[in-house]
Amino acid sequence: EMAYLHQQEPETFEYMFQCIKDTEERILKEKGKVWKFKDQGADIIKGRVITTWRSILEMEQNQMTIFDYKIE
Repeated sequence: EMAYLHQQEPETFEYMFQCIKDTEERILKEKGKVWKFKDQGADIIKGRVITTWRSILEMEQNQMTIFDYKIE
C-alpha cells in the first residue's frame, strides 16, 4: 500500500512520513522513550518503500499487463 501511495499520491506519501517522523520525535521529547515506526524508524521504512517496494510494485504491474489483451 505504501509503494502504491508513493506512486499515485507522492505528496500524500511525503505528508504521511513527515507525520510519522514528527510522532517519533514528539514521543522522544514528551516521554523520553524512543519509538520507531515498524521497529525501524520512519526514514528507513521510507527509503525501503522508495528503493525496493516501489520497484517490486512496478514489476508486478508490468507482469499483469500481459493479461490485458482483447480477443477479436
